[in-house]
Amino acid sequence: MSRYLYSEKLEEKLDQGSEVLTEVKAKLRGLNLDTVGSSTQEPTPQVQTAATVSSSRKTGENNNWGNLPWKKDFKIAGQIGEPGQKDRLSFASLARQIEAGVKKGFSHDDVTEAVIKAIVPGSRLRNYLEGRTTISLPELRSLLRAHFQEKEATTLFQELSTAFQGPKETAHSFVLRTLDLRQKVVFASQEAGAGVIYTYEQAQKMFLHTVSTGLQSDYVRQQLQPLLTQEATTDEALLEALTVFVGQEAERAMKLKKSKVHTTALWDTGAQVSLVSEEWVKQHLPQTLVRPMEDLLDSEGLRLNTATGTPIGFQGWIEVKFQIPNATLTGDEIIVPMLVTEEILETPIIGYNVIEEMAQRGSMKSTQKQFCKLLPQMSYPQVNKLVNMLQTVDSEEMSTVKTKRNSVKVMAGETIIVRCTTHRRAHEEVTTLFEPDENHQLSFQRA
Repeated sequence: MSRYLYSEKLEEKLDQGSEVLTEVKAKLRGLNLDTVGSSTQEPTPQVQTAATVSSSRKTGENNNWGNLPWKKDFKIAGQIGEPGQKDRLSFASLARQIEAGVKKGFSHDDVTEAVIKAIVPGSRLRNYLEGRTTISLPELRSLLRAHFQEKEATTLFQELSTAFQGPKETAHSFVLRTLDLRQKVVFASQEAGAGVIYTYEQAQKMFLHTVSTGLQSDYVRQQLQPLLTQEATTDEALLEALTVFVGQEAERAMKLKKSKVHTTALWDTGAQVSLVSEEWVKQHLPQTLVRPMEDLLDSEGLRLNTATGTPIGFQGWIEVKFQIPNATLTGDEIIVPMLVTEEILETPIIGYNVIEEMAQRGSMKSTQKQFCKLLPQMSYPQVNKLVNMLQTVDSEEMSTVKTKRNSVKVMAGETIIVRCTTHRRAHEEVTTLFEPDENHQLSFQRA
């Protein structure tokens, strides 16, 4: 019976075992009466009425831990170690247990003693606290906060306002991290001696704003807007909706992944647009809708010519996601509008604008290293010149250059020096781009 009365099963009950105590006392009282009256008269059966039971329960509910004969000592679940140490209590968990002990009726001295016993034996913090003759619970909490190197409410609020989803962080991890920051802000504001105090409403408003601006997925962010604009949104409702929308986005991404086509394309730095043949679209992307040019250019006409001036006919345009496989730098997808031409093309042509966008996504050295892998037929100096040209900020300075009357023939993959003159003087060494114009001349563009 003693083991049962000291068990945690009774402690976890809503009345903390008061009802059981009342029943045990009633039984013991009945046994005492039976023992006294057994020598003179027959035992009288005791019938406990409903009123008596109700009165006993009511009396038991008013009893606190101080009146219980089997009151257990307050203990801290876990050990207090160094800040950031694994398998050790955090400051938030420790503070929560301290507050729970105070609410259960334990005295401050009992809670303080339990906290000191929970510190790892032999540590400097425990040796220091055991050496003090007297210490109050607020003083102990202040020392523990300093030991765990907890940040102030202002610093935590600043972290909450600038938080965003990391590149390798899931949406759920990001939201849970911001929820933790919000709770830390509120908790730090409640500590004694807090400089700036933030209310729960202020922290909740900043939390919703951070989630709205920090999520990576545009689809998930747009779907969550109705919840993120209401301060009364509960954490459970937000996480439940987040799970649904993240699942929908993953399903959509899986469907798009199945429709990916691996093909060989031609990089053409002289092409101002990206082209794909009508036959190629029918063979590889039969479900893709060819849109009219009016949707792309707002009813403006478009005239395309080859380098020799021959017109290029086209049916419309399609939107594709372009990506280079096994490329670390250019591994992200780029949405590219590609014109669908009537001409016969062996492979799709990737225009200068797409190549330029890919080159400007990384630093000079990383882009040069990546382009050397993508263009193995080019030498390292040639790749450096190409990347330098692609990453140089465009300039609108245009000038016509003149060469000698003799024709100059440049073979594929060959680099030659062509003497030319221009009326515009360059004050420094610059990278230039030569393009043929409609009159088969060369235009000089300062990059």
